[in-house]
Parts: sequence; C-alpha cells; structure tokens
Amino acid sequence: MNKYCSENIKSIKTIHPYFLINWHCTGWCNYHCPYCINNKWRCEWISEERKIEEAKRINDLIKRNNIKEAISFRLIGGEPSFYNWPKILNHIERIDKIVFVTNFSNELDYYKKFYTYCKLRRIKLFVGVSKHEESIDFEDKVIAITKWCKENDMSPPQVVIIADSNFDDSNVKYLIKNGVTRIRISLLRSDVTQSNNLPQKVKDLVYTYNRAYEKDRGKYRQFEVTFMDDTKEKFCNASDITNLMENGGFNPEGFYCSSGPTTIAILPDSSVVRNKCDFLKDDILGNLLKDDIIIPTEPVLCQINKKFGTTNRCCSICSGTDFIRKDN
Repeated sequence: MNKYCSENIKSIKTIHPYFLINWHCTGWCNYHCPYCINNKWRCEWISEERKIEEAKRINDLIKRNNIKEAISFRLIGGEPSFYNWPKILNHIERIDKIVFVTNFSNELDYYKKFYTYCKLRRIKLFVGVSKHEESIDFEDKVIAITKWCKENDMSPPQVVIIADSNFDDSNVKYLIKNGVTRIRISLLRSDVTQSNNLPQKVKDLVYTYNRAYEKDRGKYRQFEVTFMDDTKEKFCNASDITNLMENGGFNPEGFYCSSGPTTIAILPDSSVVRNKCDFLKDDILGNLLKDDIIIPTEPVLCQINKKFGTTNRCCSICSGTDFIRKDN
C-alpha cells in the first residue's frame, strides 16, 4: 500500500494554526486576465468607505466569537493594492499575519509604506506579486523592492511567473541574477477548472525551478501528517500537500476539514461563507454589514467538487485547515 494513500493517513494538521480570514475585498481589477481564478467575483470598484465599515465589523466578529488563534488575513481581489490599507486596518485590533496578493501594478512607494506599516504594528507581512502580460517594468520593480526589503530586514515578496506554451525562462534568470530567489512558476491553466495542455518540456522546466524554490523554503515546516500507525511526517507547505494528494493517492473525501471553525471568506458583496475551497460547500453565514455572524464550531465533511473530474485530488489547503478522518 502506498504510504500516502487515504487509507494510511489519519490526519493532516497545521503546525502553527491561524484563524484565516480570506478577504475578497473587491472584484475590480485594472488587468483583465481571462484565466484568473477570481473572475467569478468580477464587479465594479467597491468604495474605501465600505471597506472601513467592513473592517469595523470584522473587529466585532473577532471579539464576539472569542477567537483564540492568531489572526491571519489574506487580502485578495480583484486587485487589492488600490486601497489605503493602513487606514482600513487601523480599525482591526488583532492582526498577526497578512498575505497580500497583488498584480504589483501600483507604485513602489505604495508597497514600501504598507511594509513599513506592518512592521510598526508587528504584523507578519507576506506579499505575493504576479507577472501579467500587461505588467510594465515588472522585473525591475521586483528587484528594487527585494533589495529594499533586505536592507530594511523585511521579508521580500514571493514572485509568481505564469508559464504558457511559449515559456521562456530568461526573465527568471534575470531576476535570480539580481538577487530575487523567491520565485514560483505557475502553469497557465486553459480555464478556471485548473486543467492545462502545456508541452512536457515546459512542465519539466517549471518543475525544476519550483523544486529549487521548495528546497529554499524547506526550513518552514507548516504541515504534519499522522499515519495510521501513529508515525508522523512534516511537510514544507501547501504545495507539498498538493503533490501528496495528486501523486500519493490521498483523497480528501471522507475527511473532516476544520476550515469550518478556523476559516471564513468575505466576498465582495459583504457576505461571509465558511471557506472558499473547491471541495467544500459555501455555507453562507450571513452578511458582514447586516448580521452578527457566529462562526460554526463543528468541522466540515470534505466533498470533492465533481466539475474538476475524479482524477484530480488536488486540494488548496490553507493555513487554517486540518484534515481528520471521519471514522477516527
């Protein structure tokens, strides 16, 4: 029996759990990439005043539910970098970590100010920047912000390069030559169902770069797998777990997922759901601006979304998610 098949795994747990708030702050974006996984949230620009009101309500939600875990925010869109986040986040008392996902199209000073704000508040800030066809001077901006972060003892951004069938790694080599090492390459999907039809030589090249990235981050052990014989193994991050699920025979169906009590998502229309996961049903908890939302305490039974097909066992485990066998 494969060591990593579902029958041999008792649980997958995060080592340093957070209460994760996925804040889809807007569906608006200044780029219009057809492959964007957040296209279904596309909408008009949402005002900063409304984001401030949402921040106040999030602060109330954290207090009302007496959340014990450290609080992690994932600020995503659309494009979140056109908000004055220090002004918005001042209304939230407890923030331990922020993951900021941006197309990096705003001015460098914007990102420097956000980094500085988080450092002053002792918030761990992880910025993910993605290169798009419409990006201007992307590589040089990344090199500049990476150098600035290192000079100011801050964590440089993770760079995401999207590889299509004509992928040329010259820009990756240019970044590495100029001190940028946190580079992850994502295969261009043919649509939002996560399938791709790229040449094998492109996939092999991407794999080589990504393994180097994972090795560089190997000191960060985020997940612990417990097997049925109670032995344990630690993994670096979510992509390692994804590989386990795709290649090791792990099927999340039939496991309880703790994203119910430890993860919520706030959508552009201010509705709150348990989690935005491809394998979970979106249980709407209420509207952030209208309701006193109570976070469920029971785990969720993970269910594979059939539109992805029966062979794709990939799961987007987030930092707030554990899997525990339902028969344990």
